[in-house]
Amino acid sequence: MTEAFRDLDSLSLFERLPWEVVCIIVDFIPESALALKSTSRIFRSHLTSYVHKRVTIPLVTHLSIKQSKQTDSIEIQIDVARAMSDLFGLLLKFRNLSIDLKLFSKVPNSHGSHMRFSMKLDNDSNNQDTLLQYVRQCMGHRIGKVILYDCNERTISAVSELLVGTQFEKLSFESESISEAVAKHLIMSLQVHNVNQLSLRVNNFTVPEPTIVLIEIATQVRSLHIDQKTRDLFGIQNLEWATTLLEMLSKKLDKLLLDSSHYEFYGSLNESTSNLLREQLPALNKKIWFKARCSAFRDGLNYSSDEYSVQADSSDKYHRFLRIVHSTREDEHFE
Repeated sequence: MTEAFRDLDSLSLFERLPWEVVCIIVDFIPESALALKSTSRIFRSHLTSYVHKRVTIPLVTHLSIKQSKQTDSIEIQIDVARAMSDLFGLLLKFRNLSIDLKLFSKVPNSHGSHMRFSMKLDNDSNNQDTLLQYVRQCMGHRIGKVILYDCNERTISAVSELLVGTQFEKLSFESESISEAVAKHLIMSLQVHNVNQLSLRVNNFTVPEPTIVLIEIATQVRSLHIDQKTRDLFGIQNLEWATTLLEMLSKKLDKLLLDSSHYEFYGSLNESTSNLLREQLPALNKKIWFKARCSAFRDGLNYSSDEYSVQADSSDKYHRFLRIVHSTREDEHFE
């Protein structure tokens, strides 16, 4: 009898099952993988391959990282579709059994369609790098959206470690302020991770040259949503914003929303800026979508010019927007 037949003869009936059948079993009951892994060398090898292949599947729809204002800690929240949550839980266990999985809590998210895996991590933790590497290995290479809350330079550096090797289309950054160092990290992230859509919600823009930062952002993303709480755009007084906005939209950027979540009339474009945009934006020879808070045009606007629709709502000054949109993009909205 040959060595191959002797090896086959020594296998259990379950080990002789076609590997495709075993994969179906594990897909249906992910927790079975841990038990199977300990039964034989064959299963351990196959299941390791199985896990590596599953990591290529997009698992994480949202990844949120929040810097605590009270303590020097980071909260990580990972949203996974319910149908994939058991598989993600398996990856957490399979990747490194030495990690204390009690660090993670698992609850339905607010919509109920996803499961949220959460953990808190001290910024000065000795095993921070190990934990971040472990989480990164479980998330896969593609994430739907990354959301950063109140992240300082130190936390942004940790986030960069967590996101090594991942791609995500959407990035949201929300903070009381954004410094020059954080802005540099942010711009680098846009390029490294192929971000297509950026949302900024910042109270205090402490970068020395915010217009330069905005133009750099415009060279990296196609879509930008800015929600601010300062009375002037980025706190800069007496600046003619039309020139900067037109330069931004002459870059890769072709969709821009300037908004304010406050009821007060913050960050509004004045009549001079609005008129320059109405005149020159259609001449950029791009199919642009533009919408911004506007303090002008109390009587409203509604006309078409050069394949662009130009509108301003006259009904409510606190919700009035100037809207300049190419005819092919009339039905588009922001999330």
